[in-house]
Amino acid sequence: MASLAATHARPRTAHRPASGAGRSATVRVPSTQPLQRWAPRPRTPQEVLTLQRSAGNTAVQRALQPRTGPGVRDGEEVDVAMSGPGEPVALTDREVQRSSTSAAHVAVQRDAVDDVAVTIPRIQAPSSPAGTPDRIPPRVDTSVAVTVAGWHAPLLPVRFSVVGGGGSAGNLTINGAATADLTAGGTLLLRGTAQTAAGSGGGLRIAASIGTKQIALSAGFTVAAIPQNFSVTKNGPLTGAKRGVVANNSWESDSGSTADLDEVRRSEKVEYGTGTGMFAAGVAPTNSGYRQATSPPIQDSHGIPTAAITAPGAIAAQQVFVYKDDRTGVTDIPVRASGFLITRTVVAPSAGTLHITTEKTGTGGTAKGFTTTAGAGSISEPQAV
Repeated sequence: MASLAATHARPRTAHRPASGAGRSATVRVPSTQPLQRWAPRPRTPQEVLTLQRSAGNTAVQRALQPRTGPGVRDGEEVDVAMSGPGEPVALTDREVQRSSTSAAHVAVQRDAVDDVAVTIPRIQAPSSPAGTPDRIPPRVDTSVAVTVAGWHAPLLPVRFSVVGGGGSAGNLTINGAATADLTAGGTLLLRGTAQTAAGSGGGLRIAASIGTKQIALSAGFTVAAIPQNFSVTKNGPLTGAKRGVVANNSWESDSGSTADLDEVRRSEKVEYGTGTGMFAAGVAPTNSGYRQATSPPIQDSHGIPTAAITAPGAIAAQQVFVYKDDRTGVTDIPVRASGFLITRTVVAPSAGTLHITTEKTGTGGTAKGFTTTAGAGSISEPQAV
């Protein structure tokens, strides 16, 4: 026998059984005191708690069918099987008592939701770079693994629902609907249906409940699309007063639609390494500020004044794109897969002749303290000076 604490704040109640051997009565026991527990191993899905008291005779254990009724909290009921002359069943704080000349057997079917434990992890899309507040994109599913332990029939299923949805907070579905029911651990598919308004991030939560009792609540999160997966194609050469290349920078939204990036801006961080020859003194980078993110591609020029190309040499720079998002309220977050290496190489193929080659290739790295993985694509522009 093991003990189980039942903490229901209602006095015990009992129904008087009819007289005679073999009679039975139903007694509801919203207990405020520990109850004794009997459960066979391995447990059946129906957990049965048994109270028994023998006064002169041996009680026979009897399992109950699940039942509920008015005033029964969490489906907890007691069925009392009587033997011997009928006497009122009086329930004290800790036990069932009857006259010393007969036996009483009490079986408790406990369906308390307190037996159920649910865990909900952070609601964070896998496309979120480090430093991004918890969020999911609209239009696509984000998988969230939850655990459910201790559930048993005849409890209602654990219902997962959205708390705080609607209006400026945004909204989402769970497995394609407003709610989803589980009786064991599993995966929830969360899909944003309305993005959170700017300045209103973190107001959404996922709740787990049985009936009207809430068991678990997630941390707050936001529905917000972010940019990812930069790529480069060649637009053309820089000519005239400069030599270099014009690139077309493109990117994606993790929602699948760049129109969802209407509260996002993107910028760049560029850091040069040590140069050789004419570039030994280095190059002062000129970085763009934050620009719109809804309509790629955007032209990106990488050039040097023609008059400054005076001798052979080489230099490379790491480029990393960053974004700011007004829905989640973050700034300067590195865009996933947005790194590029920009190189300039000047050679003298013959006396008095200089050629420069400007290249841009998807390469992961760090610029000004911001790190990302490689973007896609590679372009090259060789030119005579």
